[in-house]
Amino acid sequence: MNVSSVYEAVTARRNGAAPDWWRRLRAEGLERFEYLGLPTVRDEEWKYTNVRTIADTEFGLCGSVGEADLNVFATQRTQGIAELVFVDGLYSAEASRLDTLPEGIRVDRFEDALDRDPDRLQACLTRAAVSDADAFTSLNIALLDNGVLIRADADATCTTPIQLTFITTAAAEHALMSPRVLIDAGINSRLAVVESHVSQTDASYMTNHLTDILIGRGGQVEYCLLQSQGSAAVHVGTTRVWQEADSRLEAFALETGAALGRQNLVIQIEGAGAHASLDGIYLLHEGQHLDNHTSVVHHQPSCTSDQLYKGILNGASRAVFNGKIFVERDAQMTNAYQLNRNLLLHPKAKVDTKPQLEIYADDVRCTHGATIGQLDDEEIFYLRSRGIEETSAITMLARGFAAEVLGRVSGEETVKMLKGCLDGYFFEYARRGDA
Repeated sequence: MNVSSVYEAVTARRNGAAPDWWRRLRAEGLERFEYLGLPTVRDEEWKYTNVRTIADTEFGLCGSVGEADLNVFATQRTQGIAELVFVDGLYSAEASRLDTLPEGIRVDRFEDALDRDPDRLQACLTRAAVSDADAFTSLNIALLDNGVLIRADADATCTTPIQLTFITTAAAEHALMSPRVLIDAGINSRLAVVESHVSQTDASYMTNHLTDILIGRGGQVEYCLLQSQGSAAVHVGTTRVWQEADSRLEAFALETGAALGRQNLVIQIEGAGAHASLDGIYLLHEGQHLDNHTSVVHHQPSCTSDQLYKGILNGASRAVFNGKIFVERDAQMTNAYQLNRNLLLHPKAKVDTKPQLEIYADDVRCTHGATIGQLDDEEIFYLRSRGIEETSAITMLARGFAAEVLGRVSGEETVKMLKGCLDGYFFEYARRGDA
């Protein structure tokens, strides 16, 4: 992968129309990426996920934009108050709608934010030091171009989800897309966001997205990530969150797509009394490889975190889960929980799971666990004895397995969307008949 050529192409596309700090930030990202290089299986964080296919593919900048059919994604979109649509990495004004935002809520593309509030955009984009970024985060920073800044003023409320939809078409074959999302929730604000990465092509392409969420004191953010990429796609995503005192995060991820997927979720709890809830469902078919890494760092006392990830695997698919909880010395009276459960619907399906605790405080309550198993033959037999066909019986039991996680999601429209995606997975399961 020739990153330098893509970097130059992004620079040429903007035609120099960027402030000095923007250009410096991109240059630092490129320098950091070239220093680190792509990870290998010798790196502990990538032990079970080989990214050689990325290194061996000449990804470039998308040369043209295809025609997106939004009707294809009806079940993967909420009926939100606002929606921004990006097609093959570029903003589509025709497909987007931004005229119903409530008072105190602002959604700006980076081009608009550079004119309207450049200082705030710079503060959000530089919240974390580039020198601390991993390879793929550095790559996203180096290719900084199109992005979205969602800002909630102090005490503002927006409980109906704002939808961000990133659509890939056949025109993006062998393209590298680098979406960037910033969510800035002010003091005592409440905000709901759904970020969807979907595809209407089986072409080979790569998405490397980076989402940063800043939650002010007493703020609440409900964040849902949907990854439903094409069957030959590579998807690498990172979501970073910083929480101030008494803030609340509800994060949910539903992952069903991509041939190779990796999702990183990093939470920094920096204020006392904060809570973070991290939930996810991943649903895999034949040949898919999906890697979830979560990290929750408790810096301050009297905070809580709760993680529940469940996976359902069919065919010769593979999932990786690595969840970490760090409790720093000053984070006394921390309550942190983590559980990863996996259901294998095929003898060739494989899971590598590794929950971890690293505790430096002495007044804490922390637990973690992981399970890998198959459906009970007696339960299947019971349903079949009631006249239910075997595939339908398996589907019913698998739905029940996933229901616990889905029940933790807030927001009626978001739950409706997630149920539609689950229906799509089980429809494909029944169609393939390779259980």
